[in-house]
Amino acid sequence: MLGLWFFVNTALGTNSFTVGGFHLNLNVVILTLAGIVMLFNEPKFTFRSIRTVAAFFLFSVFSLIVSLAGPCTNGLLKSILTLPLLAFLLFVGFETGVRASTADWLNLHKWALWVLAVGFSSILLEALLPSLFSYKAEYQAAGRLSGIFREPSFVAFSLIPCVLVLLMNEKAKMRRLGILALVSLVLISRSSSMIVLGAISTLYWVVIQRKTGKLLLYGLILGVLIGIASVVNYEKLLGPTMERITGLSPTDTNSNLSSYVYLQGWQDAGANLARTHWLGLGVNMMGCDPLPDVPVRTILTGYNLGDENAQDGSFLFAKIVSETGIVGVIFYIAIIWFWIKSEKFVLKLGNNPERRVAAIQSALMFYFVMVSFERGPGYFSCQLALFIVAAVSNSELQRKFRAKLMPALHNDREQNFSLKMSRRTTDTITH
Repeated sequence: MLGLWFFVNTALGTNSFTVGGFHLNLNVVILTLAGIVMLFNEPKFTFRSIRTVAAFFLFSVFSLIVSLAGPCTNGLLKSILTLPLLAFLLFVGFETGVRASTADWLNLHKWALWVLAVGFSSILLEALLPSLFSYKAEYQAAGRLSGIFREPSFVAFSLIPCVLVLLMNEKAKMRRLGILALVSLVLISRSSSMIVLGAISTLYWVVIQRKTGKLLLYGLILGVLIGIASVVNYEKLLGPTMERITGLSPTDTNSNLSSYVYLQGWQDAGANLARTHWLGLGVNMMGCDPLPDVPVRTILTGYNLGDENAQDGSFLFAKIVSETGIVGVIFYIAIIWFWIKSEKFVLKLGNNPERRVAAIQSALMFYFVMVSFERGPGYFSCQLALFIVAAVSNSELQRKFRAKLMPALHNDREQNFSLKMSRRTTDTITH
């Protein structure tokens, strides 16, 4: 189930269709069906999963009450439909994390390679037959390809987890494939999200591996690539990314739209916390009328963006905090603390399979934290799904490690106690 969970969320997580006016992700449909089959075939559920879903149910009731008492209620139907799906996928995710074995995690690089193969094949198909992807003509005109993914930035959010899994592999061949895939994706998609996430992921890998020399090497390679790109075609290859970085400068009259959308996420989050007294709007209620009256929304009015960015919060942290209030803030504090704890746990392990598994899990948790402050893919995309499985499995691994460690600590205490008593007896006889 772990391999399927990884493949479906990364390869299909950005694909959706509309039913009754609501967007439904393809990965949600497949994983819901797969979850039903898994739970019927193996009906022995862990108490931890049941307890978690029960806690989420109580939070859902609280969320609905908050929504009814909130500043807007026109998104209530969407919230009511979202909560059961979230609860079920949370349950399936917890069970997947608990049941995943060390071998399942070590084999995840094979699934990562399959996802990359599907992604690159679809990008090649778009290059050969662009008419099949005519709805992306704007990106094609700029020479930016994304294949089965809706837009170039979605390539980053879907395939960076595959790169991280390969970078955490013990085999140098796999790590080289990960770097090759990352460089290729940056050159093909030329998405600012891919460049930012790719750079942070590479830096994370180098720091975790404690290899300063490689940091200098990859920094040199990146510098050379940037230099070549600026000489070949600055406007197409580097312009969009540089605009994203400098777009909020008050002296820049041609500010980048993405920068304004990103700023809107921060302003919306602050406004929603203030107008709901830190209780939040309710799960999946962001975008309901009236929208927060924030300064940047006035600037964006002329771009005809609709309410999509208002619904997804521009980035996931803004969405979760806007909808769950103080609970969302505590949630992020907790997951960042747990991620740091998991990184420390990796250092405690020797050169064994458990260390490699813990490294993969920590990387996927880091990926969720990283993307949360970059873009707003929503609750049903791969970021949150992969985080749940990785965090649960890592927690199980730490629990088993402590269980193995306790007898050794107990024996050491007994030996120390016996040694002290022996010394006292010897001292008494001597005196």
